[in-house]
Amino acid sequence: MTRKKRIRVFMASPGDLALERAAFHEVISDLNNSYGDEKNIEFLPVVWEETVIPAGPRVQGLINEKIDACDVFIMVLHKHWGQVAPDSDYSSYTEEEFHLALGRLKAAARRRIDVFVFLKKVEAADMGNPDPQLERVLDFRQELERTKTVLSRQFSTPGEFRQLLEKHLKASADGIAQHTIVVERLPLRLELVERVAKARAERRDDSSAKDELVWLDLAHQGATAAAAGRIEDARQKFAKVVANTVNGEALFLAFDFYRRMEDEQAMEDIVKVVLAFRGPDEQSVDTAAALAHIGSIYLERGNLDQAERLQTKSLGITQRLGCLKGVADQYTRLGIIAARKSEWDLAEQMFQNSIQINKEIDRPRGLAFVHYQWAIANLLRDKPQEAETQVRKAISINRKRQARSHLAWNYRLLGDIYEHASNDLQAIKYYEKARKLFDETNSSREATTCKQFIKDLQGANG
Repeated sequence: MTRKKRIRVFMASPGDLALERAAFHEVISDLNNSYGDEKNIEFLPVVWEETVIPAGPRVQGLINEKIDACDVFIMVLHKHWGQVAPDSDYSSYTEEEFHLALGRLKAAARRRIDVFVFLKKVEAADMGNPDPQLERVLDFRQELERTKTVLSRQFSTPGEFRQLLEKHLKASADGIAQHTIVVERLPLRLELVERVAKARAERRDDSSAKDELVWLDLAHQGATAAAAGRIEDARQKFAKVVANTVNGEALFLAFDFYRRMEDEQAMEDIVKVVLAFRGPDEQSVDTAAALAHIGSIYLERGNLDQAERLQTKSLGITQRLGCLKGVADQYTRLGIIAARKSEWDLAEQMFQNSIQINKEIDRPRGLAFVHYQWAIANLLRDKPQEAETQVRKAISINRKRQARSHLAWNYRLLGDIYEHASNDLQAIKYYEKARKLFDETNSSREATTCKQFIKDLQGANG
């Protein structure tokens, strides 16, 4: 039998990641028992736990020797920065270990090393008021983003960490580990950015609003950072905004950021702040928006009755205020909920109401979105022809608007419709159209999803 190729994997992690260290060993064991046997590879784990490392250069020197000999360096961080290193040029032994591995990565003449950083999600509330340990972690995360020297990934649970670790160890063993840092730009809703800009201008010369202006400025900086692809920078700025202000313009811009990041907990926390300050019965546009937003969160969680209750309450406020844009949006959301409940007649009525109002106020963006959602409802109803009719209406509107990001989602849905109808060639055609637009609009995750759809269909058809 051929001797297995050995891949030494070092994991650096401070003391608040016991579950992740356990997951690390489980992944190594699972890979060795399946993937390793298939590829004739053996992964050798090397883990030094902070809690058992005495201070001193001798012990750290031994650890550094292990790092210098490893093939893969894994760094995992949450809220702790690591054990203080009084005998080092670095602030912690964890940081020293990372920079040793980074030096190996940059030294092209030496044996290759793969360096991966996994960052466990930190709640926005903690990021807004960090303690010294977390503050140092956040500084490091920003430095990673600024320098783009190594690949980093975020995770929320030990299960997600397992999946990421397995993927990257396999890629490293196959010699295809990703080292190119992809910058995904995240432009936020223009109308919300403009609301913040207007509020900043109104408060610029108002001495009584100086504190409020600070957080409006920070929210604007967060939006600018997100649009430029500095996601970590934006994340930290918005966390401070949420922790320190009840200004509606700033908070709703932060909400849009967290919506794009799919951080439901942060979204819910923001809405609760707005409702606590204004009261759920206040007749204002912001209160209506807050109710609608938290209703959308309940919808995503599958709590349809609660979602319907909150959206209906929001609809009532927008109707009393005469805010036709808000009324149209609420009809659309209620149509989505009705479709999820298989109440097809009600869904159709809600969508028709929204279409009528969006036409009255000449709002093509809202109109295109209704047709898109009606198409999804028809597909759920197993009516692909009606679904195609609706999504093509959305495509026609979005082409005129030159709304490429919206067109990408329209084409992806059209691909889904054709796949549902077993027309694989047409499905591939529209998935490819969607992929190109997702690439052009820096939506790398969605582009990758479309690539996988195309690959699966091509494989199924030989």
